[in-house]
Amino acid sequence: MPRSTTRKPTAVRKIAAPSIGPVEQISPALLKPYAQNARTHSERQIALIAQSLEAFGFNNPIIAEEDGTIIAGHGRWEAAKVLGLETVPVLRARHLTSAKVKAYRLADNRLAELSGWDAEMLTLELGEFDTMELDFSIETIGWEHAEIDLMIE
Repeated sequence: MPRSTTRKPTAVRKIAAPSIGPVEQISPALLKPYAQNARTHSERQIALIAQSLEAFGFNNPIIAEEDGTIIAGHGRWEAAKVLGLETVPVLRARHLTSAKVKAYRLADNRLAELSGWDAEMLTLELGEFDTMELDFSIETIGWEHAEIDLMIE
């Protein structure tokens, strides 16, 4: 397996920005899951994603190959089907080689997992909801009421 090197950030670095887009609105039926997708989604998570789509809109497009195979967004695609959406936003990753598509599928999920939470800031953010009038269930953001109460206390 090729060995990678970790680069330290520099003051200024230029990365070739591919010409991406446009975001297309297409039927979920025209998309297909990647057969070897290693990421799993529970029914509860799909339900939460569906609630999130209803509450906040579809703000993060599904990323797909030219043939409609999903690269990133399997959970959003499943939630869209549960909701019976006629179309979903899709961004075609025409600029990625097949090796980069395979790597990005994994990186998109794994890199997010590697982040953490600043407990103090999270408590502040969650606490602010107590003073707001919400038109959605607070559990839509992924924490249950009891968890939020424990963090705020």
